[in-house]
Amino acid sequence: MSRDLISKTTRNEFRELMVGYTLREIEMTFDAGGLTPRSDYDPQVGGQRRGLVECYYANIDFTSAIDIKKLLAVYEEIIENLRQSAERTPGAQIDATVNALLRRMERDGFRYESGRFIVGPNAAIVHAPSLVQLSEESIQEQVEKARLKVSHGDSAGAIANAYTLPCILTPRANRLRATSRQFWKGCCGKSAACSRWRTRPATGTHGATTRRRTTRGSR
Repeated sequence: MSRDLISKTTRNEFRELMVGYTLREIEMTFDAGGLTPRSDYDPQVGGQRRGLVECYYANIDFTSAIDIKKLLAVYEEIIENLRQSAERTPGAQIDATVNALLRRMERDGFRYESGRFIVGPNAAIVHAPSLVQLSEESIQEQVEKARLKVSHGDSAGAIANAYTLPCILTPRANRLRATSRQFWKGCCGKSAACSRWRTRPATGTHGATTRRRTTRGSR
């Protein structure tokens, strides 16, 4: 059974904070992550604001890396709003609230840097059960992001996107390898990063392992 990537305790902490929002503010906050509420859901909690948050939660698969990315954008918006409030009216209470939320997220494996939640090494989001559920559409999205970065000269960034593809352990592996080959054909091959990553192990005679450097235009 897949594990929730953000715990129920953490979700409840953010929900209780949003009890102080208006209904419209809650809608706008979740809209920041591209999330919509589940219209047919009957939340078993008291209050309109809690109920609305639970309707949004009901439309999220908490084991899905794609859905969690959207929820992270919502939580980033909440933290940013709190920090802006602290700048306008400094106070220990707001700072304590922010710190408590960030500690809770850290327990789930996410650290907060420069206004964004970053996946830490202990986050459940890197577990194979969540990776295998990625759709072909999301895989293609990573490839397109990598191509865009290549076109802008960001080879290291493109490699970071391409590197995630072999981690998806599904029957799509052969199609992924073909997609990766198409991507590398468009790579400039000029940067140090490209040179390192385009060096692949090759099996020589009698099972011996040699190193083969792939260059642009070579077969």
